[in-house]
Amino acid sequence: MAKKYPTPDEARRRYEAGVEANKDRWVEGCRSGADDFQTWFTGFAKTIYPLVATLPAKTGNVDRDVDSRVKPVAKRIKALAEAYRKAKLAEVQKQLLATVPMTS
Repeated sequence: MAKKYPTPDEARRRYEAGVEANKDRWVEGCRSGADDFQTWFTGFAKTIYPLVATLPAKTGNVDRDVDSRVKPVAKRIKALAEAYRKAKLAEVQKQLLATVPMTS
């Protein structure tokens, strides 16, 4: 009777084989996404780096540090992510509308 699940070693070998078999497609996908990543990261860096520079020093008090250091960064990242998703959705909607034939 065959085993139902692979061992961790078998799973790793299968994963590596899958990556090897598809690496050209992965490379192509990564390269095509590089421009989008650069656009996103440029906005991220311009927003987050100046914010981080203004954060107060760590105090050793976890609650206080989370409130004064982590939450401001998390809120800014959330706003960036929402803006990025909104822009991407608008881009996809525009592309979809361009492919829909106009009828009279």
